[in-house]
Amino acid sequence: MNKQHLKILLVNPETPNTFWSMKTVMPFISKKAHQPPPGLLTVAAMLPESFERRLIEQNVSVLQDEDLRWADYLFIAERDWTTRRWRAWWPARVARSL
Repeated sequence: MNKQHLKILLVNPETPNTFWSMKTVMPFISKKAHQPPPGLLTVAAMLPESFERRLIEQNVSVLQDEDLRWADYLFIAERDWTTRRWRAWWPARVARSL
């Protein structure tokens, strides 16, 4: 792994389907998500220019195994519901890839 050219995968997890997620409203305004992930975009902008970045917005697209294999590091936007979900998901995904 070349420290001058790292591949960083930034993941914004899918918002649970609640009143506040606004998922039922999005089709009326021709959108799939109501806001970009500002924290991840800020972090991405602060990374050295030599780093490759890939953003996965899970409200819009699906995180694929090849995305995880591509990355040297994974950055995940954190929210209360995110932490619980990734604690359950991540070990299963890693175990499957071994």
